[in-house]
Amino acid sequence: MATFFSTNDYDSVEHIPEDYDMIVKQSRELCKQIAGHEKKQILILQTADNKFYKAIVDWSADSDAAEQALFNVIEKKDTIIRLICCWGNGAFDMPSYNFRKKLCELNSNNETTQMLLNGEKTFILKSIRDTFPNANTTSSGDTTASLDK
Repeated sequence: MATFFSTNDYDSVEHIPEDYDMIVKQSRELCKQIAGHEKKQILILQTADNKFYKAIVDWSADSDAAEQALFNVIEKKDTIIRLICCWGNGAFDMPSYNFRKKLCELNSNNETTQMLLNGEKTFILKSIRDTFPNANTTSSGDTTASLDK
């Protein structure tokens, strides 16, 4: 089951879940650096002990190298609790399948990492586990796995 937060304005931080205030503000600052670059994406990861990892991925260049550079600094013991991936226009998206898979291989606890995503006029929280092909889905396509923290 996904958690939804109603909004009509994707740039508004008023409708962002409270736990995401800090990480969203950081993403908005980084978005200013990549504004106008349609193929650049920001990744911000927050650990359980409140460390932050950040990267800018350029999908017109070697995106695997940029993602790998981030993995080179993430410690295996780190449990990532929140993840934001956004484009220069501020829209939230999922990181690549490869990135999500590697994050879970690094530490299996990262399957429960919550990602903030854009829905249709809403923000959605979804765990990484719920985005993998073997996640349980209903006939309507909704994920049935729990998103409890």
